Amino acid sequence: MLRALQRVWLYIKKVVTIVMAVAVVLFVLLQYPGVPESRMHLIQAEADAALQAFDTQTAPSELYHLVDEPAEVSTLLNLYDAYRSRRMQTRSAEQLAGLNAEFQALNPELFALLQGKGDAARTINRALRKLEQSGKRLRMQIKQEKVNASYLGMFGRALEPLTQFSGFDWRVNVAFLSSFAARESAVATLGSIYEQGKVDERAEESIAADGSYTPIHAVAMLIFMILSPPCIATMVVVKLQSNSYRWMLFATFFPITLGIITSSAFYTLAFTFGWSGIEMMRIFYVSVVALTLLLALLKPRRANWEVGQ
Repeated sequence: MLRALQRVWLYIKKVVTIVMAVAVVLFVLLQYPGVPESRMHLIQAEADAALQAFDTQTAPSELYHLVDEPAEVSTLLNLYDAYRSRRMQTRSAEQLAGLNAEFQALNPELFALLQGKGDAARTINRALRKLEQSGKRLRMQIKQEKVNASYLGMFGRALEPLTQFSGFDWRVNVAFLSSFAARESAVATLGSIYEQGKVDERAEESIAADGSYTPIHAVAMLIFMILSPPCIATMVVVKLQSNSYRWMLFATFFPITLGIITSSAFYTLAFTFGWSGIEMMRIFYVSVVALTLLLALLKPRRANWEVGQ
């Protein structure tokens, strides 16, 4: 039991620290150097236009004095976001009543605008909803621009000449690079890139509407993910068990090379012969089973020391 606890602690100490370090590095590479100044000026101009539209729409209201300053508009937006977030978690009429009472006590005048009761409050409420949607769209746009201009995005573009034969563009490359910290982060990264600032559209719908990918692209991605190495935590375990950096590097780069070659081969064959995604997947699995049976039938060569005996 003591030996098991020691090994578990060694795993936690080594793996967690390295995983955290890789996660921090990937986060920095995704965040910097940030949104280009030229794009930021355009986004700021859109934000100013949205605020101006809100001011124009709310000016005729009798309650305009509550939102005639930028600080008041910011307070109202924060209150609206907080209320809506809490409102989505309510499950009963009693919880909703308690939530309304809490926000009513917090700021009675602004909460009346959130409720939208009465013509004056309803006018501001409608303008507030439009302003909030514009703000969310601009935040998504900033997030996407940051990924596009990031160091990781640059590295993804640099890998395109190598991965284009598998049907991968820089966005897929960035998703695969981010998966080195955690496999599931590939989906989140690709979804973040494809949000494209659209409030009412999911990432899957944006990817489908993009038109850049087909089912054979999807199968090529699956093939690569099947053969490519797991996350950095697994590579650290390889180092701990083998006590060799060479084996760790081999376990990292050999599967990546094998994944690129295999996905490129099947993508090229599917594109050449017009296979569908289902046909491509079926042929891949049949090929894997056939290769496994073939290797099982081959007799391994005996080592020299065995022959000597």
